[in-house]
Amino acid sequence: MLRFLCATILMSFFIYSCSDNSSDQLPQKPVSVEEVKDFLRAKEFITERTGFFSNITINDKTEMEWIDIDKEKEKYAKDAAAEQKKFALKFVNDSVVTLFKKDTNFTATYKIDNEPGDGDEDTKGIKLRISYTDPEFSFAGSDSPITFTYVVLGAEGDKLLLQLPQTINRRNLISLLKTK
Repeated sequence: MLRFLCATILMSFFIYSCSDNSSDQLPQKPVSVEEVKDFLRAKEFITERTGFFSNITINDKTEMEWIDIDKEKEKYAKDAAAEQKKFALKFVNDSVVTLFKKDTNFTATYKIDNEPGDGDEDTKGIKLRISYTDPEFSFAGSDSPITFTYVVLGAEGDKLLLQLPQTINRRNLISLLKTK
C-alpha cells in the first residue's frame, strides 16, 4: 500500500511538473465584435510568445506549443518567432493603429468584424483586419495598400491572443500579446 501511494504521488508530481499550464494563462475567447473594439481601444500590445496549437486537447482546451527561439530547430518557425518578437500594435483610436514590424513602424487603419473575407471564408470568429502601405510589397513603383487578417482567439485582462495570417508547415501561427 505504501509503495502504491508513493508511486501515485511521484507520478502526480511528474505530470504536474511537465505541464506548463499554458492554457490557464490564455485569455478567454471574445463573444462579440463590440467586446473586442472596447478591449483594444487606446491600448498598446507587444508580442510575448509565438507558437502553434498543439495536437493535444485536455479538458476541452487545446494546449499550446510555444516556440523557444534558442532551442527551436525548424528554421521557418525560429525565423517567424524571431520576427514576431518585434511585432507590436498601438491602437490610436477606433480606426487607426500603429503597427511595429521588424525595425520600422507603419500608420495603418483597422476594422474588426466577424464576416468572411478574401481567403478566410473557412475561418470563423472575430477578425482584426489591418491595412497599410508597405514598400516591401510595392509593385512597379506604386505603393498599394495591403490588408492582413488576424483572428482574435482571446482578449482579456492585459492579453490578446491572435491567429496570424501566416502558416508554417500547414499549422497556423499564434501570437500572445501583452499590454505594454
